[in-house]
Amino acid sequence: MSQLLETLKIRNGKAQNLVEHQRRINHSFSILAWDLKPFNLSAFLKMVNLPKKGIWKCRVIYHQSIQKVQITPYELNEITSLKIVHADNINYNLKWEKRTALKKLYQKRAQCDDIIIVKNGMLTDSYYANLIFLKNKKWYTPKQALLKGTQRAKLLKTNKIIEKEIRLENISTYEKVRLINAMLTIKDGKAIDISKIYF
Repeated sequence: MSQLLETLKIRNGKAQNLVEHQRRINHSFSILAWDLKPFNLSAFLKMVNLPKKGIWKCRVIYHQSIQKVQITPYELNEITSLKIVHADNINYNLKWEKRTALKKLYQKRAQCDDIIIVKNGMLTDSYYANLIFLKNKKWYTPKQALLKGTQRAKLLKTNKIIEKEIRLENISTYEKVRLINAMLTIKDGKAIDISKIYF
């Protein structure tokens, strides 16, 4: 049985960005045509003993109902370099727990910390995060993101980032890149200089 995953950021006992996580769960149920009402993530988490202090990573693994919850301390991994990898046939539009195809691409990162996946000449995502690129004091995110993440959705709604088609040949016109996901906001970690992207 293939299982899906939601990764949530728990800050001082409170789950972050629940609206967008619930929206993605609802979308997954719809795409997979499950003949069930999606579970209420917020209601479920009220029954979970969430850590009251600090930042924690909460993995909710589910199929048509929640199968498992894993809560672990969160440590920010600093990413300083990215490797371009090509995958024209990659498809990851739902957040599956098993990411075999992505893992194979990640293994091609050589000496870099992470990857940028290029599909049909367009920039998409890194191994585990969406991407945002800085140009003239504005942040842009690839329109062709493989998985449109919850942090990405939140930043688009609040006009903190702009969705745009970004072709590989135009990558040098940007100044910096950041990784964003449920655990990584636009303020977390350091922006990576475009010169630290390797082909």
